[in-house]
Amino acid sequence: MLTPTRADTEAVIAEARRQRRRRWRTNGARVAAAALVVTAAAVAVRLGASGHAPGDRHRTAGRIAAVAAPMPPEIVAVTDYGQIEVVSSRTLRVIRTLAAKTGGFSGPETLAASPSGLVFYDGLTGYGETVLSVPLVGGPARAVAPGRTPAVSPDGKLLAYVAETFSALHGEMLTGIVVRDLASGAQRTWALPAADADIAAMTWSPDGRHLAVTTDAGPGPVTVVLDTTAPGRTLGAARRMPLPPGGGWAGYLTARTGVGVVEAGAWPALRTSLVEVDVRTGQVIGPLTTLRGPGLPIGDGTAGPEGTIQPDPAGRYFLITGLGPAEKIPGQTALGAYGEIFLWTAGMRQPVPILHRFILAIWAGAGRR
Repeated sequence: MLTPTRADTEAVIAEARRQRRRRWRTNGARVAAAALVVTAAAVAVRLGASGHAPGDRHRTAGRIAAVAAPMPPEIVAVTDYGQIEVVSSRTLRVIRTLAAKTGGFSGPETLAASPSGLVFYDGLTGYGETVLSVPLVGGPARAVAPGRTPAVSPDGKLLAYVAETFSALHGEMLTGIVVRDLASGAQRTWALPAADADIAAMTWSPDGRHLAVTTDAGPGPVTVVLDTTAPGRTLGAARRMPLPPGGGWAGYLTARTGVGVVEAGAWPALRTSLVEVDVRTGQVIGPLTTLRGPGLPIGDGTAGPEGTIQPDPAGRYFLITGLGPAEKIPGQTALGAYGEIFLWTAGMRQPVPILHRFILAIWAGAGRR
């Protein structure tokens, strides 16, 4: 299989845009919307990543395959040198820069976008780690809360983040998860079972009730689910998500299902599979796609791949954070790899690289259904 290049991807997108304009002039908005489905198929065929051939037993879970929806127009992404950019999903060109590392961004931990047009991110101020926000349309950044790893609920009303406070009783810094109502300021806190437990990302269920949290508190990554309508407790008392053996949690698709990541084999024949899983039972509902090579997804070595796979509100278009092909990186003696963002559309066999030298990406400004 040929490896698609960015030029290939841009050529496909450009052709899809031309076709869409012609169809709009000829048949109006109905056909223009349908062309978005054709675009996904065109990308798959052009790049040698075709969907399912007749008789192909590799299926996409029915709930996802049945959804036809336009791709969100904008992506918020972080470059490998720490700038937060808004990128057009149609042209893959940078529209505007929201924040730079010199302005306090300390990434690449987390990005979160609300339907109201705010982007939340990890930053540094004179008071230490701080959750900052900046308007999607551009403007000055604002400190929101002392802490890190922000995750905003799909309706934009609740902000979850990791905070550290000094406990006079224990004589040490204690880490906890805070869920704050952005309008009223009311908040609930879940204490972590270990002061040094690491949390790389958190993901909200589409109904805004549950928050999945992956931590390295156990011998391996452990994912628990918080009911944010219940009083805050310790994270150790939260319900543990039963994932398949060797599986990692990537994030929600619906209130009842999510994306699991299962790795098999070893370098250089490593194979990574994305599967749809039942959140309560951990059972695999069906395969999504199989990825070959070391670059997908990278995730965090201690806390799993949570947050590295970002489905759009319809659960059809997925942004995947990974690594690009091995290449010479200045200052290194051995070959390394820059960050790469991949796009996978339900029904395609393989994801397509779209943004080179980016280390994190999310869809902009749309809450999950």
